[in-house]
Amino acid sequence: MTGERRHDTASERIIIGAAVVDARTLDGPLAAVAPADFHHPAHESLWGVVTGLHQEGKPTDVAAVAAALSREPVRGITATDVVKMTTETLVSTCGWHGGRVRDLARVRRVQEAADRIASVAATGDLVDVDALVEEARSTLDEASADRAVGGLRWFEDALAASIGRWSTPDIDVLPTRWAELDDALNGGLRPGHLMVVGARPAVGKSLVATVLVRNVAQRGAGALFAALEMSEGEVVDRIVSAAAGIQAGNLTKRSLTDMEWRRLESFTDRNGGWPVVIDDRPHQSVAQIAAQARSMSRTKHGLALVVVDYLQLVRPADPRAPRHEQVGMVARTLKLLAKDLRVPIVALAQVNRAAAQTGDGRPRMSDLRESGDIETSADEIVLLHRDGDETAELEMNVVKNRHGRTGRVTLEWAPQVSDIRNVDWRAAS
Repeated sequence: MTGERRHDTASERIIIGAAVVDARTLDGPLAAVAPADFHHPAHESLWGVVTGLHQEGKPTDVAAVAAALSREPVRGITATDVVKMTTETLVSTCGWHGGRVRDLARVRRVQEAADRIASVAATGDLVDVDALVEEARSTLDEASADRAVGGLRWFEDALAASIGRWSTPDIDVLPTRWAELDDALNGGLRPGHLMVVGARPAVGKSLVATVLVRNVAQRGAGALFAALEMSEGEVVDRIVSAAAGIQAGNLTKRSLTDMEWRRLESFTDRNGGWPVVIDDRPHQSVAQIAAQARSMSRTKHGLALVVVDYLQLVRPADPRAPRHEQVGMVARTLKLLAKDLRVPIVALAQVNRAAAQTGDGRPRMSDLRESGDIETSADEIVLLHRDGDETAELEMNVVKNRHGRTGRVTLEWAPQVSDIRNVDWRAAS
């Protein structure tokens, strides 16, 4: 798809002329136009000169621009050219022309992305087709995004936006509904963060995952559960057991009481449409998880949470790499996906059994199996611990938290109904 990129030279000249005639347009209809939106290199450079003067609080009239060009010439542009641009413009229409310049810039980015996609398809490794498809989709998503001012802005503008953010409720955070943990996490799970939940086998990782998915679903938000260890039926059993108050064993044995059947009917009527996708394909690659997440983000429900159960089971992009590098690359890719889609990702991880044989038996961050770059990529790491199978408590130890405090949180362990609750859960519910 190589060839001439779509552009409109006349519109580019008109908005430059408008900015020179009336600098107020740079804070109004032309505020979102970036130098990179221009097709003509000379126009791109000239727009940088004009907006640079404006950002410095200097005039942008013909004389000021001419003086700037005398200090730093732009190839192909003279003061006479700037004067001609001012005679060609009509300030009242500059907003339309500015929008056209930006739209055509997006079209060109899509054209360039299509060329890159064609190149990837022609030369890529056919061993992992899912990875090729995901690379193509992410390339197109990035190219088609509406990136105002090249995605960059001055600190004073970022500060103004942050003041607005600080003065409004934090509606993006997803509460776990475990009060002490939410307090440690400054409200809950945050968009763009990767949380790793580690534990030895049979301590409660998967139950933590299903409870989190249930809590998100109850808010009407979309959740993706990449269940590499459990089957779809096992995940549904756990979610329904906790949400409907049905004994987990009765669901497994298919021996519900009359009361439980009534509870199940009530649950189905109220919550049967929860926007949750359970992908229980074994040996999923991180590219497959990313593709499914990207698809869900485009649905009417959107995507609020991704859960991966568990990290060491995800098929690596390079099976020939050392094991710790494979797992580290999966963790890094999940972190980048969380940031790209602006959703929290919770990845479960196995802890070495040897952790139980040292000290007080509590796992440490260094006990994460094939840890590699897990510690580096994760924003939060929570390690689980229980003192024996009969205990009614689950300990969550926040051992890493980039944006909050660390420390231990004690919760009520209720596996009979597949639930994990606040210790004072009756008061908190």
